Amino acid sequence: MFLFEQVSAPEMIIAMATVGTALVEEGDPNTPILWSNLFKYHLELKHYGEAYNAMVGNPDPERRSNCLRRFVVVLTEQHEVEQLCRFPYSGMEEEVEQVLEARARSVDISKKNHYDLLFCFHTTRSNFRKGAYVMYEQAVRLSREVPGRESLQKQANSYCIALNCLRLIDQKYAWVVKPVELEQMLAKTVLGPGGESLKRKRSKAKHVSSCSVEVLTVSDIKKDYLLVKAKLSILMRAPSMSTQLCNPFVSAEEVATLLVQLGLFDAALEISKLFKLPLKPVFESLAARCVSLTVNTLGFRNDAMEEPSTCNWDWLQLNDTSTAFTAREASLSDQAWCILKHCLQLYDPMENYQLQRHVARKLLSMEMALPQWLVNMFKRTDPAGLLYIYLSFNLLEQATALSNEYIDAVLGDREENIYFELETVVRDTMFDDKAHKLVWLPYSALELLLKALEDSNSEILFEKLKVKIDRYLQQVCEGMEEREL
Repeated sequence: MFLFEQVSAPEMIIAMATVGTALVEEGDPNTPILWSNLFKYHLELKHYGEAYNAMVGNPDPERRSNCLRRFVVVLTEQHEVEQLCRFPYSGMEEEVEQVLEARARSVDISKKNHYDLLFCFHTTRSNFRKGAYVMYEQAVRLSREVPGRESLQKQANSYCIALNCLRLIDQKYAWVVKPVELEQMLAKTVLGPGGESLKRKRSKAKHVSSCSVEVLTVSDIKKDYLLVKAKLSILMRAPSMSTQLCNPFVSAEEVATLLVQLGLFDAALEISKLFKLPLKPVFESLAARCVSLTVNTLGFRNDAMEEPSTCNWDWLQLNDTSTAFTAREASLSDQAWCILKHCLQLYDPMENYQLQRHVARKLLSMEMALPQWLVNMFKRTDPAGLLYIYLSFNLLEQATALSNEYIDAVLGDREENIYFELETVVRDTMFDDKAHKLVWLPYSALELLLKALEDSNSEILFEKLKVKIDRYLQQVCEGMEEREL
């Protein structure tokens, strides 16, 4: 057999080894060597099926293990993904997995990437949970080791594949384990003055074992995916930010800020909501852009209305306007206002209607009158809040008009109640014992308004509002007396 090796005749070696395995007696010490030679030269000739059979037939566990590692390495280098994944590896799957993992983690991921092969190995066996883990690990390594837009795109693809894999299995098992970085574990260690741990070794070991893994669910991986997608959206608009965005430690708050600056409000709202960031900056910036577009459309300018990078209109096409308005010939400013209205309707109920207050203050600070749809929104959800905002900007006429309308609605004026949509009016609370929702007036705000009207010598507005309040109080007193009788 040595002579055939010298003249490079693998077919003859295979023939001799085949005959030898058939003739050798059971327990002969040369049997493993014959099977190893069969494996070696079948693999050299790319007879992968025969090489696999020779490997499995080897009675020596150590030689079989060596052949397995060689088998996996050669097929990996030859890019024979289908061949590598089709064999059953009965009793050896874990070892194959270890070899593939070791190769994937040891090589430079920017030059050779074996994670896709490892993913195929798991998914061909319907092990989608391990496939998800492999894709997540690939995404994390790309974020830390490979810069650039192409790396971000590969990260997004990896996260997306991981999500899809976890959605293919029972939701009880739709999670992966992420090892915690050693640096993080060391940073959490409490040291004494001399550098010694303040805890006993036993408690320290228990602490490390309990903190050495982190469970990632579908929602956790979705956060990473959407954050990377947001970075890609920013790079499409601002390629110069590539170095900054490829830093794996860029926070979601920084990404949301960049999205707002570029006018990507849909993405900014999604990221802010997902990572529980305040929505106020997003809505204030969107309101400022609406004002700037309106000012430019009308053809006049005001220093209070101008803000940096808000006068451009091309940001409109970067947001989904299909659900915001239906008019085909809507102006640019109309489109912007419709986007703001749609976003408020979508997100404000989840924020206890605080966003409309932020938007109103921003508009009034830029000397822009509140649009009627926003006023109507306040009337339905927070009339007292709008009254306080008017007072804070000294808009006494608007505050008086709102107060009169609200009092009329509380007193049962149907025309006014169309806008306020009160479920109960004063008359109902007087004569219906089952009325469970009591109406009320913001007395503190009304007193402040009366005082401001008196100080500003607005006698007509003062008298009109005073009459309304007196009428309301009189009707309430009469109703209470009737109920007592």
